Amino acid sequence: MGAAAGGILNIYRWNAKSFRFEDISGPWNSIEQVDDVQFEDLDGDGNKEIVIHHTTMASWKTYGSRSIYRWTGERYERQGGPPR
Repeated sequence: MGAAAGGILNIYRWNAKSFRFEDISGPWNSIEQVDDVQFEDLDGDGNKEIVIHHTTMASWKTYGSRSIYRWTGERYERQGGPPR
């Protein structure tokens, strides 16, 4: 996993059944700029949440200071639903 210049974050996992990597990135690549990202287990369940800190004025106005995405077992979903 990693972030690239321009605010793109792609996350992949290995699928042992298909013998391929699959993209499990969340909706952040299509709806917001990834300004700063951290991976933390915020709720102690053993799965790291993705915490995106918004530093540009545009993303701050739309999303607040940060967005948190939790792994559902199949995909990442934004905590608290869509942006305000």
